[in-house]
Amino acid sequence: MTILRSLVVLLLTLSISNIALANKDPSIKDFISTMSTKHKFNANKLTKLFDNIQPDQKVIQLISKPAEGLPWHKYKNIFINQRKVTNGVKFWRDN
Repeated sequence: MTILRSLVVLLLTLSISNIALANKDPSIKDFISTMSTKHKFNANKLTKLFDNIQPDQKVIQLISKPAEGLPWHKYKNIFINQRKVTNGVKFWRDN
């Protein structure tokens, strides 16, 4: 999850105009280097991935409004529901 979070944070820090040039950005190059060295990702594949990023305005809007800003009575419904409680109790009993 940390790797995914790192990717999301990195993508969020890029302005839409810079996304097409992502692999020329020093922070992107540093990120690719770290991911390939520390986590054994293929640097060439990551570079190609960042070269082909296409902004999606709907996704940008959705991730620009984090749920953390919600009051608890609304925020908890994202994570706590009957299905998750039932599955959690089953997991707890089984393990």
